[in-house]
Amino acid sequence: MLRPVGMDPLNAGLCAQEACRRLGKGVVMPTLYMGTERERPAWMLESLGLVVASTIEMLLSQGYKAVVIVNGHGASNQLATLDRLAKHYSSTTDAVVSSKLADTQVVSDESGGGHADLSETSLMLHFEKTYFGGRKLVDLSALPPRKVPIRYKDYSVVDDAGFSRNPHPDKVVQTDPRDATPDRGRIEFGDTVAMYVNLAAAALAQKAL
Repeated sequence: MLRPVGMDPLNAGLCAQEACRRLGKGVVMPTLYMGTERERPAWMLESLGLVVASTIEMLLSQGYKAVVIVNGHGASNQLATLDRLAKHYSSTTDAVVSSKLADTQVVSDESGGGHADLSETSLMLHFEKTYFGGRKLVDLSALPPRKVPIRYKDYSVVDDAGFSRNPHPDKVVQTDPRDATPDRGRIEFGDTVAMYVNLAAAALAQKAL
């Protein structure tokens, strides 16, 4: 089975570090290994931003004026919760708080990014080459030969269509992880980091920092 375990927090953390490096300023907080997409009723989900909220409040109490939440997971409830928190603290404090998914594509209830698909696998190949000294993070040999289609339920590999209202009729990935390359991952990672650099730069400019 191919599953880039740890992909979401790893991608978010590396995006944050690289964005700060390019900006030449910033502090990267430890990654929070938790999310809000759980089997919970809607009324309970209203409270599940507590850990993130406490972290934001701690930063603001220490004088931070620009906070960017780098979100590694595209679950709809998590996106909504982090967006709500960012808007709340931006409107009720003297700080700019922003939140963005560590992905350049648009993810929503109707469509979303994949899991262990071409994009995520390419990112992991880039990470293992660039940040982990070639240590294996992905085992493509666990997948069948190229001529065999990858069905979602067989390998836990799902492309963006699988998270939409219009999946492939046979529930087969079209953006195939067997086509993944480190170079593709490098380009996708660079585009995402650039998004965060622009977001942080805008927040800093707004606060004249």
